[in-house]
Amino acid sequence: MLDVLLRYEVAFDRQYARALNLLLKLRTSASLLNVTDLPQSAEENQELAASAESAQSEPEILKFPNET
Repeated sequence: MLDVLLRYEVAFDRQYARALNLLLKLRTSASLLNVTDLPQSAEENQELAASAESAQSEPEILKFPNET
């Protein structure tokens, strides 16, 4: 039983380390590109997500020029 728990712990630790490294790399690349419109807090992120969801209420249906 302990072997299984150890295996899961190691897998979760690796997954966390990969995600953290990716986050740090993305932050570094964003700062190098002078990206200033990234959300700075969780509240800003939630507000942006809510506004994006409301903006995508109905997808626009495009027609070909010969369609009526």
